[in-house]
Amino acid sequence: MTILKLGMLVTRKHSRRLARSFIGKGGERANIWTLVRECAVCQTTKHETVKSAGLLQLLSIPHSPLLDIVMDFIGLPHSNGFSIILSMIDRLTKFAHFFSLSHPSTAVKVAQTFFLGVFKLHGMPKSIVFDKDPIAQPITHNLIGKLRA
Repeated sequence: MTILKLGMLVTRKHSRRLARSFIGKGGERANIWTLVRECAVCQTTKHETVKSAGLLQLLSIPHSPLLDIVMDFIGLPHSNGFSIILSMIDRLTKFAHFFSLSHPSTAVKVAQTFFLGVFKLHGMPKSIVFDKDPIAQPITHNLIGKLRA
């Protein structure tokens, strides 16, 4: 169990150890939060607020062109009714297709763009890797189902 107070992360075991170490006037135990508040090191040190990302998952090396692609959404300022560029890049040759889309874009619209711009020319890729950006998150879950259908 942890205690989060004043921007400090202290375990209960750690707080008991601190309380035993510092005894105030008249034998009273020192207030840990007062010690933390007055400690210069504690005030200048930040604790991690998010979980560590973990190990990267390596992608397999593609063996032939246009079978493994990467799709990414690039947000841009609004221009002529479009505000997103959908990039589809072959992982082996780095051959790229770029398509302009309006925001918010639906999975159906992205699937139509994929079929007209990539599938029609090169066929269905073996794997598609998506980026985990905020534009792509709502679309990619639905898009995978649309592409499989």
